[in-house]
Amino acid sequence: HANTAIDKNLISFRVQVGSYTNEPPADVLQKYKQLPSLTSKRKASGNSQYFAGKFKNYDEAKKFCNEIISSHGIKDAFVVAFFKEEMISIQEALELIK
Repeated sequence: HANTAIDKNLISFRVQVGSYTNEPPADVLQKYKQLPSLTSKRKASGNSQYFAGKFKNYDEAKKFCNEIISSHGIKDAFVVAFFKEEMISIQEALELIK
């Protein structure tokens, strides 16, 4: 099939460390502030999602995620994928960077 040229640099993997309707509790926010390259994104629903790290590679993001869980005690951290600034499925991202 035709090779649709997707710029692989537009794909990134981050670790979602939490999602909150309001501000996260102070102790949680304190934890988040210790994470490298923390970003947050407010959704149309009003929820804010918090992300840490930014990787080109899923395995690196996964390793970072495990580190966040063990070192920072953020138990519900998980890897998410982005195309530009839009969240996409991990599956889709892995297909795009093949």
